[in-house]
Amino acid sequence: MKATSTLWGGLLVLIVLIAGCRPDASPTNSAPPQLGWGDTEVSLSVVNGTAQLTAFLTRPVRQELSIPLAISGTAIPGQDYTLPGGDVLIFAAGTSEASITFQTDSNPDEDRITKMLTVEIPTSEDYRLAEDRAVATLTFGLNNTVNLELWADGTSFPQLWGYTTFGPDPVPPTGRTGQFFAFAYQSNTMENTIGFLGDRPEVSTNVLNIVRIYDDLSAFSMGVRLPNLLKFTPAEEGATAGTVEVIPQDVFIQRISSSDLPDFTIGLSGSGTYDETTGIILLDVHFDETDIGGPADTLRRYSLEASQRN
Repeated sequence: MKATSTLWGGLLVLIVLIAGCRPDASPTNSAPPQLGWGDTEVSLSVVNGTAQLTAFLTRPVRQELSIPLAISGTAIPGQDYTLPGGDVLIFAAGTSEASITFQTDSNPDEDRITKMLTVEIPTSEDYRLAEDRAVATLTFGLNNTVNLELWADGTSFPQLWGYTTFGPDPVPPTGRTGQFFAFAYQSNTMENTIGFLGDRPEVSTNVLNIVRIYDDLSAFSMGVRLPNLLKFTPAEEGATAGTVEVIPQDVFIQRISSSDLPDFTIGLSGSGTYDETTGIILLDVHFDETDIGGPADTLRRYSLEASQRN
């Protein structure tokens, strides 16, 4: 009997000890919650882009918490971006996360892609800032899904080699028929697009071998700057091949001053295909030469290639 009493006594002590170690069912934490951005680096497309910055608290707030943000940088509000929901983080009662949204329109200028913003959460007695997550950086860019660097590698003089028969005949796959090169750059304003221009405003380029085509008119390629000319569309999501559109536009050609002849324009349009594996763009380009008394539709075929032929 004594052994049984001792056993029950020991169990009772154990139960008391366990109960004493159990946390209170309704603890009260007087320290403010910690707050910080989930992602501290976010990209926003310069054209029709949407990006969110989301901040997190370590525990839900009991009542609504509003936090005005400090936004600074080279991007101009109302011009480069808008904030549809305003510049205040609002944590609804019972929640532990809140977001702000940035948007861009469909008409970016060429400088937008170079801009950035910093978004800082200010200090407050309502929360403790996570020091490494108090500031987020938002950069502007383009969501290219085509490997444009094959044809426009971003160097100072990015030479894209081209070959043409100067007419409707297909370009031979070998040899240097109608060889030329032009300075190709990735577009600053359109996704999956490359253009042709010099590295400085006063420098032009020999796009589509225009110098040779119109050489008999005593024309140089001065003024030839086409920042958006070829738009690529993958055959399907993730594809490395697809179609190319020659974005319809007029190219300005300046004659040499000694000719005493007026400058003129040539209309361009057309289409083709591209293949990232071969690095080759095949194009049918239609030239409207009515400004110089020529036909409204002259077809010339091109092969634009990532590497110069041997």
